[in-house]
Amino acid sequence: SVTGTATDLTSENTVIPSQGIAQVNGNTVDLKASTNGDYQLSMEDGSSRTVTVNSLPDTYDLSSGWNLTVERWEDDTTTETKNDTKKTDIEVGKLDQLVSWSDIEMLGNDVSGIGHYSITFELPEEWSNIDGAELQFDQLACRLAQVIVNGTVLCLDQVTYSVDLGDLLQPGENTIQVELASCLGNQLIAYGSITDTWAAQAVPEDYGMIGGVTLKPYAYEEITTIKEDITDPSSSEASSDHSSETSSDNES
Repeated sequence: SVTGTATDLTSENTVIPSQGIAQVNGNTVDLKASTNGDYQLSMEDGSSRTVTVNSLPDTYDLSSGWNLTVERWEDDTTTETKNDTKKTDIEVGKLDQLVSWSDIEMLGNDVSGIGHYSITFELPEEWSNIDGAELQFDQLACRLAQVIVNGTVLCLDQVTYSVDLGDLLQPGENTIQVELASCLGNQLIAYGSITDTWAAQAVPEDYGMIGGVTLKPYAYEEITTIKEDITDPSSSEASSDHSSETSSDNES
């Protein structure tokens, strides 16, 4: 059983109000806080506690400085098989801001394929005080992406456009890569394969990483401990039934 359960977590930080999350880590229940401030915890027994978090560094902005190479996919007209795909790398270079491929002169509206984004940056020493960080994107057009942090591949939450990086970041140099696949619609519109229909217009879509990218650090603060292992009640019942059967057999 758990000695206390946090049912309501709110931050009283008057500058940036935010909410915390309670989660089980091993044999403790911890507050996962992503903002410095005082967190008021309402416990299951009616008591309350205040947990203060004051060691988190500021959110780190990664909205500029990304290098982009696009692997363009298009029909290979030099072969007899129409299913063949020609793949050509377009070296866009460093981006001052993250915009749709249609707003990048080297790409435009008729390029589809896979965007390879990468950035190397330096985190200050104060980032050694964190337990982890979340990488948050404003927009990933088409949403089919994987994130690689210092060589480790992570899965993207396609609903929130975010990735929990855990403890993969470190003070000093870090590298993040994002491989983002576009749809093929813009290329097909350029070919004339997709035209206006009664259901929709053949309008080019936005592709790529668009808007801001931030690193939001978080820290764990212990709320309470777990007295004993939580077991599945059905397992206990099954064990009890088995013991009864064994006892009956022995008596007979």
